[in-house]
Amino acid sequence: MKIREFEDAILQIEGIVLRVRAGTGEEIENYSFQRKAANNISITEWLEQRVKPLLNGFQVDVISGEHVSPHGRTNLGTLRDSYIR
Repeated sequence: MKIREFEDAILQIEGIVLRVRAGTGEEIENYSFQRKAANNISITEWLEQRVKPLLNGFQVDVISGEHVSPHGRTNLGTLRDSYIR
């Protein structure tokens, strides 16, 4: 899966904006989750369990609705709500 497709899949399934720091032509594993992660888990936990194992070592930035990188202990529900404001 191309990086842009991966980022789009995260947005569609999880409702979260992220950017992978890699060249546009790079390929990574597919994001195969069908349901979004629970609102009460932290960004760090979500990244460690679902995202980073697929990235082949590439760095990733999560972006909130305020256009900043939220703290890793922020719950996914709070992050998702930030896009609505």
